[in-house]
Amino acid sequence: MGGNYKGAFIEHNKFLAGVNGINQTIQASIKSAETEGIDLTLSVYQFSDKLDMTKHGNFTMMASDKMKDKIYDPKFIGNDTRLYGTVADIIEYFIKHKGEEDRVLLNIFTDGGENATERENKYRNPVELARLIKDAEDNHNFTVTFMGTKEDVKKIISRVNIDATNTIVHDNTYAGTSAV
Repeated sequence: MGGNYKGAFIEHNKFLAGVNGINQTIQASIKSAETEGIDLTLSVYQFSDKLDMTKHGNFTMMASDKMKDKIYDPKFIGNDTRLYGTVADIIEYFIKHKGEEDRVLLNIFTDGGENATERENKYRNPVELARLIKDAEDNHNFTVTFMGTKEDVKKIISRVNIDATNTIVHDNTYAGTSAV
């Protein structure tokens, strides 16, 4: 799961509502994995204009575990969103490190559009990111989903070809992020 916690989440209540929504998703994932009898490893990454995969790396959660608002790290708050580069970094990491039969659900929860992927990064081009996502989904057991405001979801569908059925729209409010 990836998340950008600037903008809409800078207000602490919205941030906590976002964390609550992510916790609900985590709990549903754990329950589903337990029902299916599969092992589940969850990874949570916080990003803004940079991604530190060592800070928020892989961890295995038990059903009683919950993410706390301590994942919030003010140094990740900025005016920029390295969305495309972060998604590409995470996909490439898991293609390289996951088991052949492992399934990956990459759920991107952001309040911003792309504006900070490095110019020299080929995935700054949304067509290249769309190709990487398609390859990951077609050949590496990935499902890529996106949660954001109506405007952000519309952009991601048109620019990166995320399947519209793999998106969730929320209002850019406390109530909206709570409902996710």
